[in-house]
Amino acid sequence: MLGSLAGTYPGMDWPTVSDYLVGRTAQHGARRVAEMREVARTLRDMGHEPLMAEATANRIESCVKALGGHRWDKTPKAAEVFAEIDRRRPRRPAA
Repeated sequence: MLGSLAGTYPGMDWPTVSDYLVGRTAQHGARRVAEMREVARTLRDMGHEPLMAEATANRIESCVKALGGHRWDKTPKAAEVFAEIDRRRPRRPAA
């Protein structure tokens, strides 16, 4: 995916951008969920269906739940976040 973004938007350091966005979301996900729910309420009050705001809140919330309250001392890299989610994912028994 990062290669595709680099082709579409050359000049951006996509690995660094990815680390920043994923890491900050992992650190502050619960607050971001609350913010996006507020955006959804505002849009609904304005007469708009808040499809993207609700979808964003739901996706971030699923990541927060998958991380199970894990905390980092500093902003983690994207790979660290994904590894922590994977570590916590229930495993199916081998067939």
